[in-house]
Amino acid sequence: MFAVKGPVLILGRARSGEAVCELLKFVYPDLEVSFYDDVSAKSDFKNQAEVLNRKWAHAILSPGFPQTSFIDQLVAQGVYLAQEMDVAASFLTDEKVYVITGSVGKSTCAWVAYQALASLHKKVFIGGNFGVPFAQYVLNLKKYNREKAEYLIIEMSSYQTERMAFMIDRALILNLYPNHLDRYKDQEAYYLAKLRLLNFSREGVWGINPGGDLYDFAKLSGVDHKIRWIEPSRSTNLFKHSQLLGEHNRANLAALLEFVASADLDESQVVDGLNLAEALPHRVELFTHKNSFFVNDSKATTVESVLSAYSALRERFPDRPLIWLLGGRDKKLPWVKLKRFWSDRSLELVFFGEAGSLIKEQTGLQGEVEKTLKEALQSIQKRFQENALLVLSPGGTSLDEFKSFEDRGDFFKSFIQQNF
Repeated sequence: MFAVKGPVLILGRARSGEAVCELLKFVYPDLEVSFYDDVSAKSDFKNQAEVLNRKWAHAILSPGFPQTSFIDQLVAQGVYLAQEMDVAASFLTDEKVYVITGSVGKSTCAWVAYQALASLHKKVFIGGNFGVPFAQYVLNLKKYNREKAEYLIIEMSSYQTERMAFMIDRALILNLYPNHLDRYKDQEAYYLAKLRLLNFSREGVWGINPGGDLYDFAKLSGVDHKIRWIEPSRSTNLFKHSQLLGEHNRANLAALLEFVASADLDESQVVDGLNLAEALPHRVELFTHKNSFFVNDSKATTVESVLSAYSALRERFPDRPLIWLLGGRDKKLPWVKLKRFWSDRSLELVFFGEAGSLIKEQTGLQGEVEKTLKEALQSIQKRFQENALLVLSPGGTSLDEFKSFEDRGDFFKSFIQQNF
């Protein structure tokens, strides 16, 4: 159990910060807990100097809180720094903790693993970066007397692995691709943040070979022998009738089979559970309106996600004209990889948002540029033909216009249903 002997500062007042605050206040009713957040309305302090003038026993970091010198200053003052997940994990007993990470596809894989285990009548919790804070699980047990889970499926981003200090049972790394280069000094630093899982897994870390840059980077870093490599091609044929579109999803299902079934579960039942699992909203989500198909892939915030969606849709709709929306906010991504779109003569590109002009410039691809997603959709609406497939798979984050990728995807679907 997380032992607290003095005032606690929580950095970041998002869902994870609120959850860990409620948990600590329940376990330690007299504990002094304060928040510091860059958004002044969420903060108990006017500025960082005011925070640094106080004495803190612990500082608990929410994953989205920016990595700045302010954190180093707290540590230099002798403040013990932990993450929300570290606190939550300290309250666990005999639950199995399975972590899934990767640059692309981790949310979908976590959701599919959750469904597969639930189909085997296992008691399962899913959370972490997935949306429900890890601390919420413990809070539900202790304060609200909810049922304990046998398996905890925890999705972790690099923001959470970069400082993790708690043990898990096993981990699966799906892939490594350039991402979050607005946070890390370089690609290597981002990849190393993911590979820190190797230090905290009791039963081992599984990885997909090649997994983008995963195998090569692990070999270059001298840790390839520490990873249990999965060759998805050996069992992708088991998932030809999966609910998930695309070869990349079949490869991930094959990896999940080896990752989950190795826990002494019946393999054939795991296969059935994985095949029946449904995709998450906003991940290559195919929907119809009137006589046309549309795809909401708002979660695609990497170049690799965009390319995976393209491959999956071209497999399903090889001859259909595509209208593709690219844009949002940039994370210093390698947009040049999208040059492969040049070869598809039935693909029309529409760029939008903060990164719209940048993507067009870096790729050399042709297409109109609009300031907002709404303006882009209004432009497309005027010339849209029902035989076309309109795809929102933007590559950029949603934060130039929307509060989340879910908010962006919901706006896209609503606009289509009201205006097309």
